[in-house]
Amino acid sequence: MTRAGINGSLLICITLIQMGLANEIVLHAIINTDQSLTCHGDNPLSLVWTLNNGTKLLRSHSNKYTQKEGNTQSILTIKKVGFEDAGVYKCTVYRETGVALGTQYNLYVLGNLTLSTDRNVTNEGSNLTADCCIQFNAHSNDMRLRWLINGESKDNAQTLPQETLTTIDNHKEMCSRLMLKANRQHDGKSLWCRVEEYPSLNSSVTLQVQISETPSDSGNKELIMIVIGGCIITIVILFAALAWKISKSGRTESHYQLSMVAT
Repeated sequence: MTRAGINGSLLICITLIQMGLANEIVLHAIINTDQSLTCHGDNPLSLVWTLNNGTKLLRSHSNKYTQKEGNTQSILTIKKVGFEDAGVYKCTVYRETGVALGTQYNLYVLGNLTLSTDRNVTNEGSNLTADCCIQFNAHSNDMRLRWLINGESKDNAQTLPQETLTTIDNHKEMCSRLMLKANRQHDGKSLWCRVEEYPSLNSSVTLQVQISETPSDSGNKELIMIVIGGCIITIVILFAALAWKISKSGRTESHYQLSMVAT
């Protein structure tokens, strides 16, 4: 089985919704990347970050979080985001007027996209099975895995995509299976799988197809062998005839010389 790793950069989908005095922002982040959240405030007394409705106060310069503060903003960075880091992050801005403003981030995590095939080399005319899986803890919209060969989408009658959804620990995994009848045009082409909503989240493998010998190819080879064999036989006959002629000429010359001696 061949397996290709993920090829993508950090993806951020931001939806800004005004909710009274607070902003709610939805973020999708790739696993094992650093994610920064920014909070702004005019002349704040303090800016405080909490997780999951204030049940956890986030401290600066911890092993997981770093916080950089300026005069009007605070940037919270989550190191190497994992599925366990998904949740609701809130920054509360306390002001001299006593009015507190908040910015809320709903952080979703996805990643660990894998692409595998059931064999390294597929015989021409045989079925190739490929599986593509993506893991996530939650998502705001339905995700779809798309199949492509050299950039051309494979959503036709010759393919049989099947999607399944399973639960792993505290997150989910969605897989799509592609069954494709291999032909010689596929040999050397790239088979891609990507998340349709996030094209940068993708993976690919190179298809290898063992070309089968067609009846016409076999017939052509037999014809070539017959022609070559005929040419060889013809050459042998010509050499034999030439040798016989030379031999006969030699015998005639010897007989003539013996006759002259006798005379």
